[in-house]
Amino acid sequence: MTDQPDLLTDPIRIIVADDQHKSRDALLLALDTANSPVEICAVAADGLQLIAYTEKFNPDLVLTDIRMPLMDGITATGILTRQFPLLRVLALTQFTEDELIVAMIKAGAHGYIHKSRSSHELLEAIITVYNGYSYFCSSTTLALLRLLKKGLFHAHSDKLEAGFFAPNEKEILRLICKEYKTPEIARFLNLTENTVEKYRSKLLFKTGASNSTGLVVFAIKHHIYDPWLDDKGANVEK
Repeated sequence: MTDQPDLLTDPIRIIVADDQHKSRDALLLALDTANSPVEICAVAADGLQLIAYTEKFNPDLVLTDIRMPLMDGITATGILTRQFPLLRVLALTQFTEDELIVAMIKAGAHGYIHKSRSSHELLEAIITVYNGYSYFCSSTTLALLRLLKKGLFHAHSDKLEAGFFAPNEKEILRLICKEYKTPEIARFLNLTENTVEKYRSKLLFKTGASNSTGLVVFAIKHHIYDPWLDDKGANVEK
């Protein structure tokens, strides 16, 4: 996890979308904590309401369930991210099926968190996504890594500016993608473990990733790491 940016001076204005009354009430209760950085603008019961409320209130972030009546969260997310490019979307759901994770990410969601997670983690996810990073809880992290390695999810490529990486950073990023631990990276590159951890922190900051999954997505997106070739042992051997 990256270090959180400076303390927020303004509340994060969000819209919550969930069609289940009990789930919605529990969610609102979880967000109503002391010193909460969240201001709830509206609560929607389906995707159509979510779009209407977003157009009306112009929130900073949308926290949406996936399976809802009239219009699901995936369809609504796709519409909203095209209509409001700066809007941040966090999927909150009880479903972790691979196809739903892929569909939400392709629709433009910036994070995916399971409803069973604590209120503390929920607020952490909201702040992380609001500040321009991605957030995936542990259960979706494992699913996303599996999808990436099987080639079932492909990220669009972007061009990096010249000099983006400092010496060693690209190689360390590749090793992280290959699931090398800090001691293994340190031994392979003849560095101290403390130095490797500093590199890892810098990579998280540079790429805007919040965890190792985000680094893998970034590396694949920019053609730095290919799980279908690199995992066959072409570049690095333990």
